[in-house]
Amino acid sequence: MHFIIGLLGLAAAASFWLYRMRDAADTAHQVKDAAETAIGAVKRWNFKRTHHGNPADQIDRADLAQGTLAAVFMELGPPPTREDRNALLSALQRHLRIDLPAAEEILVIGHFFANECGSPEAAVPRIGKRLFKLEGERGLDPALAVINDATDGITDRQRDALAELKRIFRR
Repeated sequence: MHFIIGLLGLAAAASFWLYRMRDAADTAHQVKDAAETAIGAVKRWNFKRTHHGNPADQIDRADLAQGTLAAVFMELGPPPTREDRNALLSALQRHLRIDLPAAEEILVIGHFFANECGSPEAAVPRIGKRLFKLEGERGLDPALAVINDATDGITDRQRDALAELKRIFRR
């Protein structure tokens, strides 16, 4: 009898560890897929990373700068809900005239720039300066339209970022 109980306990322990290992494998696959998405987005937007500068300084397209500026601006607020993310995606599509996969990639790249700059607070002025170099004063308008459509109200951190953008764009 003790032998049967021992075998049942051993089988239960083995099945417990088997399920834990499957969950770990699923998590590893999800992380791998997220990394592939990020790397693919960066490659599709022809982003080249150098060791001598910040990645945000390498932006060479105005629509990418406008979209990532809006995405980073949203990171300054409270954590976005699914509805907030969907509103941002539709605003990016509408104002930048891009498709859904490109809008999703812009969100990934915006998050990447926020991490590479150290924080969203540091990324907003850096991307804003790059956008000003690419488009001049009119470059901020599409980004502000996206921000206006995607947010209900702004936080103090977002208000400070808007003041910094106004200073950069001389408004």
